[in-house]
Amino acid sequence: MIKVAVAIAAIVLLFGVEAGARKDSRIADACKFNKDIDTEVLDLADAIELALCNNPSTRATWLAAKAATASYNRAYAPYLPTLSAEATYQQGRTDQYTYVEDNTLMTNGTSIGASASWLLLDFGRRGANYDMARAAMMSREFQHNSNMQETAFVAIQNFYNLISADEALVAARANEDASGKAAQIAGRKFELGINSRADVLQAETAFYQTQLNTTRQEQAVLITRAQLAQSLGLPSSIALQIAMPEESEKHSIEAEQNLDELIATALANRSDLRARIEDVKSSKAGIDAVRSDFLPTLTAFGRSTWNFDHDHDANDRPFHHQRSMAAGLTLSVPLFKGFDTTFAYSAAKYNYRAAQENLKLTEQQVELSVVNAYHNFSTAQKSLVLAKKMLESATESERVAMGSYQAGRGNILNLLDAQAALARARNELIAAQYGLYTSKVALLRMIGMLDARNMH
Repeated sequence: MIKVAVAIAAIVLLFGVEAGARKDSRIADACKFNKDIDTEVLDLADAIELALCNNPSTRATWLAAKAATASYNRAYAPYLPTLSAEATYQQGRTDQYTYVEDNTLMTNGTSIGASASWLLLDFGRRGANYDMARAAMMSREFQHNSNMQETAFVAIQNFYNLISADEALVAARANEDASGKAAQIAGRKFELGINSRADVLQAETAFYQTQLNTTRQEQAVLITRAQLAQSLGLPSSIALQIAMPEESEKHSIEAEQNLDELIATALANRSDLRARIEDVKSSKAGIDAVRSDFLPTLTAFGRSTWNFDHDHDANDRPFHHQRSMAAGLTLSVPLFKGFDTTFAYSAAKYNYRAAQENLKLTEQQVELSVVNAYHNFSTAQKSLVLAKKMLESATESERVAMGSYQAGRGNILNLLDAQAALARARNELIAAQYGLYTSKVALLRMIGMLDARNMH
């Protein structure tokens, strides 16, 4: 069998899944597929690369992670001072009326100013917003990693489904050939007067049935190939050619890891679960951010303005230019906002409790998924052993039945039963063999360890 390690190593190369580590998933850099899909044979690593590069869901979660990173960087801005500058040009007229004389002022000039402010104290609001943005960023990155692992898993599953369908087609044609041989023997024996016309009809019926099975399996191969192409982001009508795997007896995750250990591994490594943990942190920081709205803020400020005026009155008497400067502290105390902060605080607490419940639900789902995957993998291992024994027995039974029928000691029903049992045994072996590989990858996916470390 093609070593699954090659495929999973491609996953690690493309998006660097590593439990507990924050990594930049460089999809754009990794998506440089150089093979001609229409002519070359694709292996499992190629299929994974295509799926990760072309899947819209994967790219959407990557972009969401990048947006969350930008928001996280933005959350540091309130710790820094703000600077602004402005320039104003104006023309106007002012009429003054006094007891002594009336006067008209004509204004024509420019005002230039600069100001700076720095928030000194806000009782934790900036820190809460910063923590909230960081948790949101981590959540999006874990969601992205989880999405990429799921995308890779689906590609692996569809890849093996196509290989299984191809081998099932080979088995169907082998069954058709054996059934055709039985029909020919029955026909010759009827011509020699050794058996009855009923034997010929029964053999022909079985032969036609195997032909029908082959036709149906050919259709199944086409459908499965289209499903694989779709999961790789390619047109469903493309004639994909994939590399057939080689036989391998090596499988990891054996009995040395019990179910409790696997569940513990999943709870520590699953990206979707870690995203929920970050959601709880973000909602907790949201409570702190809203709570600070009840508290005052202290801000330092400074400003300077230069007025280059050319004002004059009706007698063309000029006025002087002006320059003003100021610096100080502003203490802002919130008094009443129409209960806005009160209701926002209540909403933040409910959001926090909802995030906690969602975390518990995800933990339960993770545990159940590991249990199911573990038992599926265990069953698949046992099924492969039994399927091999079944095929050996069915092959020998068909050989004996064919020899007996050719020698005139057996009847056609025994031969047809033996051939049908052999056909079932071939299909069972194919299903067990590729079911084992798929269930193995599924278990690795469920425990959050879909990387090269456990694939040998």
